[in-house]
Amino acid sequence: AQARVVDRGGGVRALDESGERDGIDFLVDAYCGVGLFSIASHRDFEECAGIEISEQAVRAAKENAELNGAHNCRFEAGTASNIFDTVSDFDPSRTAVVIDPPRKGCDDNFLQQLLAWGPRRLVYVSCDPSTQARDARKLVSGDVDAT
Repeated sequence: AQARVVDRGGGVRALDESGERDGIDFLVDAYCGVGLFSIASHRDFEECAGIEISEQAVRAAKENAELNGAHNCRFEAGTASNIFDTVSDFDPSRTAVVIDPPRKGCDDNFLQQLLAWGPRRLVYVSCDPSTQARDARKLVSGDVDAT
């Protein structure tokens, strides 16, 4: 059985302390799975795009968005070699990216693309602090080996 997402009002917010938008209008949910972050955050963005390698997860994310009335969310299958091509219509300077990679963390190819695309904000969710720290060091230093 696929997981179902129910929006309980949490999520990634693109608002400043006064509750006004802070110039971030788009959300890219990389490694989106069944759409948790996009769906939970959709009210705070003009548009959300979830990117996932698994076609089965993309189908479930689309169903979850429909069930939750998240009509400004789209979900697409992306390949590791061109992950941000699926959001070429988003202005990176007006975009937040949330990543929730598997325990092994992000591969260097993804990190290189993320740095090159240059979103305004990055939120990194992790179940493994050691791989998150490794990836954060690479992102902060810009020292990523493209493969």
